[in-house]
Amino acid sequence: MKNLFVIGLMSGTSMDGIDVSLLQTNGIKSKIILPGVTCPYSQKTEKLIINLNNYPIEELIKNQLLYKELSISITIDHAEAVSKILSKFSGKINLIGFHGQTIYHNAQKKISLQIGEPQLLSNLTEIRVVSNFRENDIQNGGEGAPLAPIYHKHLVERHNLDFPICFLNIGGVSNISYCDKNNFLGFDTGPGNGLIDILIKKSINKPFDFQGLLAKSGTPNKNLIKLVLKDSFFEKLPPKSLDKLYFEKIFSNEEFNSLTLPDAAATLSQLTIESVLVSLKLLPKKPKLMVMCGGGRKNWFFVDRLKKFCPFKIITTEEIDIDGDFLESELISFISARSFNKLPITFPNTTGVNRPLIGGKVYKPLI
Repeated sequence: MKNLFVIGLMSGTSMDGIDVSLLQTNGIKSKIILPGVTCPYSQKTEKLIINLNNYPIEELIKNQLLYKELSISITIDHAEAVSKILSKFSGKINLIGFHGQTIYHNAQKKISLQIGEPQLLSNLTEIRVVSNFRENDIQNGGEGAPLAPIYHKHLVERHNLDFPICFLNIGGVSNISYCDKNNFLGFDTGPGNGLIDILIKKSINKPFDFQGLLAKSGTPNKNLIKLVLKDSFFEKLPPKSLDKLYFEKIFSNEEFNSLTLPDAAATLSQLTIESVLVSLKLLPKKPKLMVMCGGGRKNWFFVDRLKKFCPFKIITTEEIDIDGDFLESELISFISARSFNKLPITFPNTTGVNRPLIGGKVYKPLI
């Protein structure tokens, strides 16, 4: 397996910027070469993203002019992000892993849209780019998500953590990766930060509920939580995946709209916790340890509630010397190397595909 210097680029569903990591990896082992950096989107891209959010997804896809303009602008910002890490590294970069900006995911319709122009990025940086990680999986019957489990499994091995163990990633949606000596699986558990972020943005024009303090000051509405948990998604066995807006119909619920802002934030936050607790029942064995990652690990409402209701130890990534802010950009580096070395990145028990599959396409600079 070729050992490569790989830059990983990731922009999450919050659409607030680009995380950049540099790993030396062959897709089996890895070493972090430089601390990660975060690069905000340009003002132009931010305005286009705001405009994007005003369109139903079907209209956006038809509006090729807006779609292309946003795709190019996002790619240029990613090229700028690459230059930030290149300025700190004198060696040769072999690959760039480019996930692109997810704008829509619907496993039932076999659609997962990531905006970005990998060929343009390769041309701008003069470096080979690996992208389109989900396409092959979806074309072969998988859900295309989550991609994180294979890297979480690698982290278990790299840090010599005991089985059984799970990683809980709370991003726009929440997903879980589970490992023991005989099992390896992953799936989305339900809403994460996505709904709360929308509520906070619309209500007080802040990007998120800082440390979950607003939610901690409110009281969850148990009736609304029970109503959402009746959704058929929670009855489905894994593998399964979600779009961050799958549960957005709660915003049109009359009872929800009568809540105070603290109570609404508490309700959405507790819904995230309850959906995790429901999902834990689907694991083969009770974990000895849960490692929290994603933006939700900084939300003390989430951390405190999980520690209260889970009968096992819960820690954040930082407690085992993993920088949780760059775990996903590291993941993109890792699976890019796996793609290049013809190793699978998705599996029957992570996406529902019928066999372990290689994913990603390599783009060479055309200059």
